[in-house]
Amino acid sequence: MISYYYNSSSSLFIVNLTNNGSQVFNMSLANVLVNGTLVKFNASSEFLFPLQTVSVKFKEPAGTYSLEIVMPDGFEIFRQVVS
Repeated sequence: MISYYYNSSSSLFIVNLTNNGSQVFNMSLANVLVNGTLVKFNASSEFLFPLQTVSVKFKEPAGTYSLEIVMPDGFEIFRQVVS
């Protein structure tokens, strides 16, 4: 996870992910958890290719959250996000 942004007018978190490895990830098979609960999300691309960046967007009210993104192979990213 390289960065994130909160758009207060739309209540959207926008999280940017870069694939620094050699594996291709199918974003439609990924899971996004906010405080341990699955949430619906949109990805800017169907696949996350090596050295590519993809934006993941999900809607939550302003606040502080534990964000976990789990890829289909089990690789996971964990970070606290604050609006």
